[in-house]
Amino acid sequence: MVEGKQLATALLLRGSDDEVDQAAGARLARDRFLVLIVRRVAKVRRIARYVFRAHPDIVRDVTSAYLRDRRRAYRQAENEPVILPKDPAPIDPDPTPD
Repeated sequence: MVEGKQLATALLLRGSDDEVDQAAGARLARDRFLVLIVRRVAKVRRIARYVFRAHPDIVRDVTSAYLRDRRRAYRQAENEPVILPKDPAPIDPDPTPD
C-alpha cells in the first residue's frame, strides 16, 4: 500500500505546470495547422471539381470519396418524398405520466 501511495504521489508531482503549458501550446499550434491544411485541401478540391467538371474521371480522383457519398446522399434525400403515416398516433392532451 505504501509503495502505491508513493508511486501515485510521484506521478502527480512529475507533470509540472510548465510541461502542461507546453503541451497545451503544442496542441493548440497543431490544431491551428490542421485547420489551415484542411481548409487548403478543401479549397484545392473545390477548384479541381470546377476546373475538371467536364472530366468526371479526373474529378473522382481529386475529390474525397467520403464527401462524394455525402453529397450523393443529400441529393437523394432531397428528392425523396416525405411519407406520413395514414393514421397518426393520437396526441395525449395530458403528457404527465399516470
